[in-house]
Amino acid sequence: MIPPRRREDDLALAVTEIRQHGGGSVQVVRRLQALLLRLRDEVLPEHRAAVDQELARLRATVLERLGGSADPDRALAPDPQGLGGPARVTPWPARTAAAGPAPTGPLG
Repeated sequence: MIPPRRREDDLALAVTEIRQHGGGSVQVVRRLQALLLRLRDEVLPEHRAAVDQELARLRATVLERLGGSADPDRALAPDPQGLGGPARVTPWPARTAAAGPAPTGPLG
């Protein structure tokens, strides 16, 4: 019998490959961050930590890949279309500053 997957496992499966391969693309990062922020607002409270961990991983990936360029600030501005239009979602660093430090986990 195969044990059921947890929501956290499904989330990691859904976003890890996109983050790993698109983490150097401003558009991909903007869209993925917007998706995660919206998901964070809609999931049950017990699943928010998993979304916060994915947001922290995304931010770390951006800083690793784009940290030496002029674009990390642009990449970290969430945008559902990835085009850099007016922000409809509060940027991740501002959200976590109000909520406290970024969550940590076994890999974070």
